[in-house]
Amino acid sequence: MTKGLAIALLPLCAAAALTGCGQIAPARVGYLTAVNIVRPKSFFRKPLTMTITNVNTVTALYQDMRALKPFPSKGMHCPAEFAIDYRITFMNQSHIELTAYANPTGCSEVRLSSGTILWGVGKTGQAFWRELATALGMPRVSDLWSGFR
Repeated sequence: MTKGLAIALLPLCAAAALTGCGQIAPARVGYLTAVNIVRPKSFFRKPLTMTITNVNTVTALYQDMRALKPFPSKGMHCPAEFAIDYRITFMNQSHIELTAYANPTGCSEVRLSSGTILWGVGKTGQAFWRELATALGMPRVSDLWSGFR
């Protein structure tokens, strides 16, 4: 790479580093006070509703979600989809900061209310699903999609 090209790309690289390349902005993490998690009734799953107010748990779940990579823009084939969505709503007191719809089956996508779609795979995906299962009191990550919990 020439010195001129490197200097020309410097502002672009700095902007990308500061914005997180389309991931969730971390600015309001310190203000999160609760997370409400809802799983509607599905074919073989009972409905679930839980509000968590432990700030450490709320922050850990938010940060793990923020660490997920953007969903690939190219078409892909996904494993079986069982239509198990968790609506995860992060709140500051009674104000909704962000809502996400997370599906641990199929392509493991996490759709944000901002329109961004994240990909819950790899090490960051494992950390997110593990944190979600733990927050819900599930001993195993697979409890998010299997059994009748």
